Amino acid sequence: MVASLVGYLQLAAFAVALFGRQLCSMFGLPHTPAWLGWVQENKFKVLFAAFIASNFASRLTSTGAFEVIVDGDTVFSKLEMGRLPTFEELRAGLDHLEFGGTLA
Repeated sequence: MVASLVGYLQLAAFAVALFGRQLCSMFGLPHTPAWLGWVQENKFKVLFAAFIASNFASRLTSTGAFEVIVDGDTVFSKLEMGRLPTFEELRAGLDHLEFGGTLA
């Protein structure tokens, strides 16, 4: 929810920073609001803030999960182990489940 809101705010910031005056005339506003003048004068600050907001939004949706699941059985879980698996751990886990394929 919050990540979606941040994404929409980011898009709005880009639109206002790049096309603010055109948007005002398109929507028939008789004069440019004072805050839009500040945004137009500080485009790079606004765009940088929108970029940082994008990074923030991606961190909100990132869980860091890495799960290997075969036929409903968990072979490895980064959330449980706190680290990524080694190749040997994956091979052993798949062999334990009698995985039909071959691992090089």
